[in-house]
Amino acid sequence: MSVSEIIHSHRRYPSPRAVLTLVKPITWFPPIWAYLCGAVASGVALGASPLEDLVALLNAAAGEEDHRVAARRERRASEADEAAALAALDGLRRRREAEEAEDAARAAA
Repeated sequence: MSVSEIIHSHRRYPSPRAVLTLVKPITWFPPIWAYLCGAVASGVALGASPLEDLVALLNAAAGEEDHRVAARRERRASEADEAAALAALDGLRRRREAEEAEDAARAAA
């Protein structure tokens, strides 16, 4: 008898009591709470993609992580950070240009 025959010959299914425990909505609370805390902490607006949010919540309830959704959220957060950094650089550039214009005006006067 080979190892694979030994392993697969006694295939076990979860007991009905274990299945019932996992199906109860009260067992879904901790993973959904953890997902929502992470989503809020990431700073990405919820509701931008309701379908992705629903899929991620269902996966959290099932105890699985949808890496595609997490990657999209991460990408959106990094794009928002990049946009904020570009806006800050643009503000600095405008301030420097204004100071240079003031210096040129003083030099001309």
